[in-house]
Amino acid sequence: MEIGSRYKQTEVGMIPEDWDVKELFEIGSFKKGKGIRKDELVSDGLPCVRYGELYTVHHEYIKRFYSFVRLETAKESQKINKGDLLFAGSGETKEEIGKCAAFLDNKEAYAGGDVIILSPKNCSSHFLGFLLNHEIVVKQKVQMAQGDAVVHIYPNNLANILIPLPPTEAEQNAIAQAISDVDALIQSLEKLIAKKCLVRQGAMQELLTGKRRLPGFEKQKGYKQTELGLIPEDWDLKNIPEIVIKKDGIKIGPFGSQLKKQVLVDQGYKVYGQENIFKQNMKIGDRFITEEHFNKLKTCELVAGDFIISMMGTIGKCMIVPKKIEPGIMDSHLLRLKLNSKVISPNLLLHFFSSELLINQVSKYSVGGIMDGLSSTIIKKIQVSLPPTEIEQTAISTILTDMKTEISTLETKLAKYKQIKQGMAQNLLTGRIRLI
Repeated sequence: MEIGSRYKQTEVGMIPEDWDVKELFEIGSFKKGKGIRKDELVSDGLPCVRYGELYTVHHEYIKRFYSFVRLETAKESQKINKGDLLFAGSGETKEEIGKCAAFLDNKEAYAGGDVIILSPKNCSSHFLGFLLNHEIVVKQKVQMAQGDAVVHIYPNNLANILIPLPPTEAEQNAIAQAISDVDALIQSLEKLIAKKCLVRQGAMQELLTGKRRLPGFEKQKGYKQTELGLIPEDWDLKNIPEIVIKKDGIKIGPFGSQLKKQVLVDQGYKVYGQENIFKQNMKIGDRFITEEHFNKLKTCELVAGDFIISMMGTIGKCMIVPKKIEPGIMDSHLLRLKLNSKVISPNLLLHFFSSELLINQVSKYSVGGIMDGLSSTIIKKIQVSLPPTEIEQTAISTILTDMKTEISTLETKLAKYKQIKQGMAQNLLTGRIRLI
């Protein structure tokens, strides 16, 4: 790679002197997809692309198809050809509309309504797939978006978008290939993580119900039928109230009226919320109350070892409060369990809360089967299958924790590769770094 030394200022920023700035209508022609209704989709047929898929599952270039139609429906639709660029013509937000994916396949495929198709000439479609999702272009598409509840963009808007363009297809393809190489690493990691997560879910189902006993704990061969299914005869089935200490064992945060904005101060005793659980980090957050208000709400205080659960959003999000946190209380979106460590290992309950065993019970006890959050009523009904000894509970927790740690390590690696890809795209698509 070589650092470009000669640049010029253009409408899209600084670019190399030998690059051009072109409007999209100068590099190709536009056409519209034709309507494909949801009820016309089939499980097996000719592949098609619907506009919503362009901002949910297709990114930069189409890797696989998620929708299919019969031949009769396809004939009424718009065929797409290898090299076409597909844009989402509608969306819920300005950032969604205009999302683009390049079609680089030779397969016969079709585009549904509200898909805008650009057929470029003498340009690398692979390169354009990356460039047309870059912030240089996104900013222009946002400015051209029309509508409120449903946002639209039209071919005549897209036609006027300005792009920086390397002088040769060879350089365009080289840029696309370099970004794609990192993209391939990202995809392989995503597949590996998905596989590891499935393996962990399977292991949790077997280990947390005793269907598979660890070496040294196989003596008990019999099983008994319970509401959670078959569990070993020497295991117990206990609901949440039976695994917490009796005093303040289950406690939900104070009513929202007790933590209105008027009572918050710049510094003092911290107020913890869902964001701490979602980020698994008790250091974030900037809500505080005075010592006087803290004393009034002291029954909602959080201390090291408390098991806290998010009551809204993703079911099963929880954590164990670590040591040395700032003194503070939980808000109304958190529920606190003070576990009886003689009955259950806190780490075992962590794994239980991320398993299907919890999800199935929450679904069962939710009103109308709609899981829109937890409540103290549902929590009190949750049942946990418990190995008889602390040693076996710890052994199960250790295995599942090791699996979770491996996945977390891979996720950290994935985030690093995504940052690398973003940095490469920024440098290569603007000509800051040239490939030779």
